[in-house]
Amino acid sequence: MVKIVFILLIAFSSLTGIPEAMALRCGHDVVTTGDSKLEVLKKCGEPMLEERHFEEIRKGVNTEIEKRSGATVDEWTYNFGPHDFLYFLKFVNGILVDIRTGDYGFDPERESGRDRCRDGRLLAEGDKTAEVLKKCGEPDLIDRWYDEFVLREGASTERKVTVPVEQWTYNFGPRHFIYILEFRNGRLEDIERGGYGFNPER
Repeated sequence: MVKIVFILLIAFSSLTGIPEAMALRCGHDVVTTGDSKLEVLKKCGEPMLEERHFEEIRKGVNTEIEKRSGATVDEWTYNFGPHDFLYFLKFVNGILVDIRTGDYGFDPERESGRDRCRDGRLLAEGDKTAEVLKKCGEPDLIDRWYDEFVLREGASTERKVTVPVEQWTYNFGPRHFIYILEFRNGRLEDIERGGYGFNPER
């Protein structure tokens, strides 16, 4: 399912709202912008989450000479536990271009916020995927598709962004409402409360 949406003047991918970090320390090694994905893997190991989207820039639209350039954007999330922050790393064509920090990390095997998440008050639009996992635990159902945005950047320049969309459904049982969360590009954009849940064992 692909939607074409035209957005004027808004740089969709730049609205992060997360503090920027200068570097990420992994043991005795330091990760900085300019490192390759391989160097980051060597220094820090596998990330907890990997998300990817694609961008294409078209310059000279509606002119005799049109130039197109593409980019693969990878966003990695590192979770080093409750005594350190979540780290969000952004790569463009395999090169690290941005490091940002989020809330404190968590232990996914010991910490689950499902009981505290049932009334929906822990959730907030703008949360990253890892932050929702910390607050609410794993969802009961995940659906995935892609959306396509065309961003106008001047009279003859367009940026086409293909982003992953995930819809997470939480069923907290017959005494609580179902929550349906929609993520775009790893960020919570919509929170919908449904009817009462159910007991999956029945």
